[in-house]
Amino acid sequence: MRPALILIGLLSLAGCGSRSTDAWLVQLKDDDVVKRRQALRELAGRTKDAARIVPALIEAIRDENAYVRHDAVTALGKFGPDARDAIPAL
Repeated sequence: MRPALILIGLLSLAGCGSRSTDAWLVQLKDDDVVKRRQALRELAGRTKDAARIVPALIEAIRDENAYVRHDAVTALGKFGPDARDAIPAL
């Protein structure tokens, strides 16, 4: 039991633990393109938080990086009708 707890603690410290939606939304503003893209991929799977995530994805459509814009549009597609506010931006 103790080794399992130690392993879980180490994985959490290494960034392998579950991160909150708020943490991913903050990372979406990072200067690093790779980190922004990672945030988009993670946020795409959190459709239950659509009210908070869709506005951030709409903003990401205007990112300076084409890959980030592509990932933002792809993520919006996962939200279906909950992403209807994105239509004008698209």
